[in-house]
Amino acid sequence: MNSFWWDIRFGVRMLVKSPAFTAIAVLTLALGIGANTAIFSVIDAALLRPLPYPDAERVVVLYQLDQDKQTDNPSPADFLEFQRQSKSFEHLAAYRGLPANLSGNGQPERVQSAIVTSGFFAALGVPALHGRTILPELDPPGGASVAVLSYGLWQRRLGGNPEIVGHAIEIDGESRVVAGIMPQGFAFPAGTELWTSSRFAAPPHPLRLSEDPSAVRDSHYFESFGRLKSGVTLAQASAEVDTIAKRIKQQYGADEFMGATVVPLRQDLVGETRPALLILLGAVSLVLLIACVNVANIILARGASRQKEMALRIALGAGRSHLLRHLFTESLLLALAGGGLGVLLALWSLAPLRALVPVDMVGGAPITLDSRVLLFTLFASLASGVLFGLIPGLRLLGTDLNATLQEGGRGSAGSGRARRMRSALVVTEIAMAAVLLIAAGLLLRSFSQLLRVHEGFNPDHVLSMQLSLPQARYPKPVDRVAFVRSALEKINSLPGIAAASAISRLPLNPGNSSRSIEIEGRTTPASGDIAPDYLVVTPDYFQTLGVPLLSGRTFSERDDVNATPVTIISEATARHFWPNGDAIGKHLRGACGDEKTWCQVVGVVGDIKQHHLEQASKLALYVPFSQDPWAFFALVVRTKLEPRSAASAVAGAIRSIDADEPVYNIRSMRDVEAASLSPQRLQIALIALFAALALVLACMGIYGVMAYSVARRTNEMGVRMALGAQASNVLGLVMGEGLRLAVLGAGIGLAGSFFAARLLSGMLFGITPTDPFTFLGVAVLLVAVAMVACYVPARRATRVDPLVALRYE
Repeated sequence: MNSFWWDIRFGVRMLVKSPAFTAIAVLTLALGIGANTAIFSVIDAALLRPLPYPDAERVVVLYQLDQDKQTDNPSPADFLEFQRQSKSFEHLAAYRGLPANLSGNGQPERVQSAIVTSGFFAALGVPALHGRTILPELDPPGGASVAVLSYGLWQRRLGGNPEIVGHAIEIDGESRVVAGIMPQGFAFPAGTELWTSSRFAAPPHPLRLSEDPSAVRDSHYFESFGRLKSGVTLAQASAEVDTIAKRIKQQYGADEFMGATVVPLRQDLVGETRPALLILLGAVSLVLLIACVNVANIILARGASRQKEMALRIALGAGRSHLLRHLFTESLLLALAGGGLGVLLALWSLAPLRALVPVDMVGGAPITLDSRVLLFTLFASLASGVLFGLIPGLRLLGTDLNATLQEGGRGSAGSGRARRMRSALVVTEIAMAAVLLIAAGLLLRSFSQLLRVHEGFNPDHVLSMQLSLPQARYPKPVDRVAFVRSALEKINSLPGIAAASAISRLPLNPGNSSRSIEIEGRTTPASGDIAPDYLVVTPDYFQTLGVPLLSGRTFSERDDVNATPVTIISEATARHFWPNGDAIGKHLRGACGDEKTWCQVVGVVGDIKQHHLEQASKLALYVPFSQDPWAFFALVVRTKLEPRSAASAVAGAIRSIDADEPVYNIRSMRDVEAASLSPQRLQIALIALFAALALVLACMGIYGVMAYSVARRTNEMGVRMALGAQASNVLGLVMGEGLRLAVLGAGIGLAGSFFAARLLSGMLFGITPTDPFTFLGVAVLLVAVAMVACYVPARRATRVDPLVALRYE
């Protein structure tokens, strides 16, 4: 132990005596360890941190499967069958996330809510902090509806008053009794602040609110999950629900679903983000490896100058194991210092990370530096110390004592083997940097291709906002039609407004509003085809967004509930169902408010990117708002000036009609488009940052090796110039050595990238993983940066005075 403390004290003194070396090494490690700590905090929140529910591994999500093993939520009637027949679950629950209007106690507010069945909280195993949750014995189907509030909403809206339990609040125009308050931090699904009971779960279509859920088998509008009984395995539960699904199919002939399965809740929450997170972790790990290689190179260069010292200490009786332990102690001290500074850098980066990372990516879990993250940082620091201390340590073990002492203080101290080792490390750095640069280049090229995709409409100078009309205040279709007409009239009368309209769902918003339709004249229903998106719009919608009319006409005010049911279809829909003829005048069923009514196609409009820019335009059909007035919809307003400048005036026009109606999600359509691309932006931003760090570290490595080589070969350069070599010859000699390292490293990195880039294939759009422009561009960039890094040492070599060098020799 005394020897251990002596090694630490001696190591600290040696590091303090070399402040420049210590500062560069610590900062280099801090960048690598800090980046790894920050990304690991995201990995921890998404993949590793236990879910905040008792025995969370028993909580599973229930899905139905079609013949292609594609998953979807159970229909209401099928869910009731699973609930009745299954023996594997302690509790099986269903929910549907729906925003709700909260009024009273101040300004009306739009909050994220969920309509849940009575087993919802029991399945999660979380009791209420105050009051109770929704219970089957107290809140039976068809009984009075109650509400449960989140801790945050209770504090923000109601001042944390515990007396609110048992009293009524107004939600969507209805009075609901507050049954309880949930503990702080509980929010399932992510972002939910309010849970309400219902006789089941209201379908999204307002004309079907009175429908008996036990008869609904063609809509899959809510999610199901449950808690397995103790001792029941995932495989057993999956087999049971699959058997029940086949029984349902045999008994009712229900839609296209052939089976069912259950998946762990953690797996369901992470979903498709897991590969992206693991790719980010791999990228940031490469940055740390490059940092370790860089520090190892610095220590090697420093060790060469201490080689005689080490040889003398061995000659005087010091054991090689003792010196090796001393070098490792210095390495670990550097690593721990770099890790400490890295934690500070990670803390500084948490705020921008929280702003960049979507809530869905981490399942609503907070991104923090908890004990697991700090333990990871400690492990990364110690592993880094061992990694970059290993090569100098092995170099020490291989030192030839006699040769070193015979070399004295001459310039040959940097032996050929040492130079080759440092060069190999630089080649390794460049190769790893090339892999990161290829990944960043592919993502950037992919994103640039994505930005070139036409949305199908003109998003410039368009403001959007969302509304939801409470069923209690607007129970009849005519009430909703009157509200929307009045709102659009007031908005259109405002100065600076060019046009205004409404739609049931904004473009570039993923969601499921598809309808199975039947085409006139077909012997088989079109449900076997692709079900088109079903969208409800007001007459001026296409003109407001700048969607071209290709044939026929658009809607007018005459297309109301008393007129002939009509529909407008997209170009892709017309091409799919009527590839050889004109769609105008044709009839289809299922495309109107009443699914049994035939409606006439009166127009064909251009395709719109309704879901994602990277997806092909889906089939779409539009119906007039007056013929199928939805309670929730979005307004789109084309302005003559900057869109957000009109936001307050438009919201004021809505409040003048109904002071209790909140207007939410007020954004320009350019902001909507940017939000739809936020996952890609996050991946590109982080991987590009890591690639830039890798490039800087590789550049530092090349510069360090070349500068050290020039310094150790000062006498050689002087002799060459004394014998007649020109400055250009010396410059070419040094630059050529650096160029060889850069080309070799780039070649190895590009070869490795051919395999690594395939991991990104699912994240690319419009290019292949072996895009030649990206590979060629990265190769040129690496060589150019290497030349810049070599130029300063090379110029220094040309300025060597031959007389001074010969005198030194």
